[in-house]
Formats: sequence, structure tokens, C-alpha cells
Amino acid sequence: MIVKFVAKIYLNLFKNPEYKQIFEGDLEPDEIYKRISLLVKNVKFIEGDTLIFIDEIQACNKARTALKFLATDDKYDIVASGSLLGLHYNKRTKKSPARHHQGSVPKQTPRIPGGGRHACRGECLR
Repeated sequence: MIVKFVAKIYLNLFKNPEYKQIFEGDLEPDEIYKRISLLVKNVKFIEGDTLIFIDEIQACNKARTALKFLATDDKYDIVASGSLLGLHYNKRTKKSPARHHQGSVPKQTPRIPGGGRHACRGECLR
């Protein structure tokens, strides 16, 4: 099923670092929406028919925290995307066993959309 939204708001936190200000201070959804209105030109919110796409969310820890609060609000649909979210690359030695999302990344591990590979050998996809 394809859903089309009348209003779309695109926030790229890497290309537009000033958008990180949206997530400073109070993380209540209505406060976040107010700050979006102040920082993003020609923004239009239509309750039940607006998609807010937060891209490169890994560039702002507070934006990731804000997702918890935005998820409790059903006024608008929220999508978040980011490069290498949750992945930590460390050199693995013989003394340190592999742990979920740690260690070197074997070539046979699953691909992440947008490039890269999971270090968990697919455990997180099961």
C-alpha cells in the first residue's frame, strides 16, 4: 500500500546542522513542531496528513531521544533514517570475544541499506 501525504517535511541533520536546534530544550512533540516551524521555510502541518522525515539522525543524539516522545504523538507520521545507526567498529583481538555490534566486520555479514555491513553477523535481523 502506498501512502501519499499532503505535507512533507524533510530534515537532514547532516546537511543542515542548524536543524539540530529543533531538538534542544523541551522534547514534547508540540514544542518540537513549533521549532520546526521557526527553522524550516514554508513548512505546513496538516494533522493526519503530514510526514516528517528526519534524515542522518545519527548526527544529533537529542533527535534520537526525541523519537521516543514523537512516537507517543499521533498527529503526524515520523520517519527517521541514518547511516550506520547503532554500529560500533572496534578492532578485535584474540583476547576479546566478539560481542553484538562490536569487533571487525566479517564479509559474510548482512548489508545495511545504504551501504556497510552489520557486525552482529545477522543476529539483529533474526
